[in-house]
Amino acid sequence: MKIGYVRASKHEQNEDLQIDALKKAGCQRWFTDKITGSKLASRSSSLRLRRSARGGVNHRRLRLPLCLGGAGRLVLLVLAVAVLLLLGARPASAATLNVCQSGCPYTQLAPALAAAHSGDTITIGPGTYAGGVTIDVSVKLVGSGPGATIISGGGPVLTIGVAGAASEPTVTIDGVTVTGGVAIGNLAPFSGRGGGIYIPRAAGPSTGASVTIMNSVIRGNSVAPRVATDSGDPCCPFADAGGGGISNDGTLTLDHTLVSGNRADAASGLTSNAIGGGILNRAFGTLTLTHSVVSHNHVAVTPPNGRFAPGGGIAMVGGTLTITDSRVSDNTADASSAVLSGVEQEATAGGIQVQGDASATILSTTITSNSVSSTNTVGDAIAFSGGLHADGLIVLRDSTISDNSVAAATATGSTGRADVDSGAGEINADATITNTHFTGNSATARSSAGVAHAGAGAIVTAASDRMTISDSVISANRLTATTTTGSASVQGVGITNLGVLTLRNTSVGDNSGTASGPGGLAQVWVPVGLGVD
Repeated sequence: MKIGYVRASKHEQNEDLQIDALKKAGCQRWFTDKITGSKLASRSSSLRLRRSARGGVNHRRLRLPLCLGGAGRLVLLVLAVAVLLLLGARPASAATLNVCQSGCPYTQLAPALAAAHSGDTITIGPGTYAGGVTIDVSVKLVGSGPGATIISGGGPVLTIGVAGAASEPTVTIDGVTVTGGVAIGNLAPFSGRGGGIYIPRAAGPSTGASVTIMNSVIRGNSVAPRVATDSGDPCCPFADAGGGGISNDGTLTLDHTLVSGNRADAASGLTSNAIGGGILNRAFGTLTLTHSVVSHNHVAVTPPNGRFAPGGGIAMVGGTLTITDSRVSDNTADASSAVLSGVEQEATAGGIQVQGDASATILSTTITSNSVSSTNTVGDAIAFSGGLHADGLIVLRDSTISDNSVAAATATGSTGRADVDSGAGEINADATITNTHFTGNSATARSSAGVAHAGAGAIVTAASDRMTISDSVISANRLTATTTTGSASVQGVGITNLGVLTLRNTSVGDNSGTASGPGGLAQVWVPVGLGVD
C-alpha cells in the first residue's frame, strides 16, 4: 500500500489539488497538515506517515505532496516549493554581524544588537561608537583592540541583561574600551549604579547575566544620584552612587582587563554615600579577576550631604571575589564632611572592601599605593584600611600589600577627633594569610584641638575564631598622630590585634610610630590572644 502526505497553508494552497496528485500516483492513504505562516499547526500527520512506512525513511529534501511505497520507496510529486522534513526544527546557525564606520551592514552597535540572535558574534571595527545600549541576547562582541574600538557615552554605556528578567544572557566582550558613561539616578532617583557597565539582578531577585570581559579597558565613567531623599535621620539626607566603572549583580569575569579612572561621584555635595569607584559587586554578584588591573578609581563625598566613602577600587557588598595575578593600585576613597561629632562619618578601603556578607580569595596579587582620606570641618574625622578591608572570610596568599595610606584631619580650631588605623588593612573575620608582605603602609591623624589617634601601621586583626598569618613579613609601616592642643596617641605600629591571632614564621619589625602633642602616648600593643609560633 502506498501512503501519501499533504501539507497546505490555510491561505496559500489548496490541499485538494495535492490529494488529486497523490491519487494519480497510486497512493491509497494520506495524512494532512495545515500550517500557519512558517510553523506547522500540527506535526502529528508527518509523524504518522513516518511510522506507517515499513523500513523507515532517510529524511532528505523532499517536495510535497509525497507518496511512500509499501517498501519505503519514495514517489516524489514535484511542486514549486521544497521543504525539509525533520523530526524537529533544526537550530539556525550562529551568524557574524559586522559593525564598522563605513562599508559594513551596521555603522553602530545598537542596530546590530537588535538584529542579533543568541549565539551570534558582533565584530566592531576601529572607531568610536555610541553607547547607551542594552545587551539582552547571548552574544560575543569582538572589537579591534581597546586602543582601536571605543564604545562611548550613555548612562550606562552598556547594560547587560534586563532587571527582573526570568532569564539573562551570557555575554563575552573582547578587545574594546568602554568610556564616557554617566549614570545618574538610573537605579532610583536617589541611587545611581554602573557608569560604564551595569549588570542588573534577575527575577527573584537572583543572579543576573553571565559576563566575561577580556583584553579590554573600562575607563573614565562615573555614577551619581539625581536627588536626595529622607534617610529617617533628621541630620542627614540620603543619596548614593555605586560602581563608577562597573556595577555587577551577575557572574562577572575580567581577564587581562584594565578598570581605571572611574568615579562614584560626590555630585556637588548631593551624594551621602559613594561606594565602589572601579567596581561595585552587589548582593547577587560573583566577581573574578585574572591578570587584570584596577587603578586610579575614586569614591568621593563632599558637604553638605557627604558622610561615607568605602571601596575606592572594588567594593564587595555580597557574593564571592577571586583575584589572581592582578593589581589594585592608586585608588582613592575620600570623605569630606561637615557634620557634628557623634554623627557617623568615615572613609574606608582605598583598594578593596569586603563586607560581612561577602568573601574573598586573593592570590598572587599586589594591592599598592591606594589611599583613604577623611576630613570634617565641624566634628570628627574617621578613616581606616588603606589597602584592604575585610569583614567577610578571606584567604590571602602570595601577595603584597604595600605603600597604602590612611589620613584623617579636623578643621583648624575644631575639637573633633581625628582617628585612623590599618595602613595596609583591617581584617575582622576568620582569615588565612600566607606568604604575604605588608610593607611601607602608613596612617596619619591630625587634630587641631581634639584627640589624634593612630593605630596599626599595617593591619588590625579581629577574628573571633581563627586568624593565621604564616611565612609573611610586616615591616616598615608607620603611624603618626599630631595635635596642637589636644592629646595624641599611637598604638600597635605593626599589628593591632583585637581577636584571636596566630603568627607562624612571620617577621614583624622596623615599624615606627610618632605621637606629637601636649599629652598622649606611643605604644606597641600586644594584647591577650596573640600567639606566636
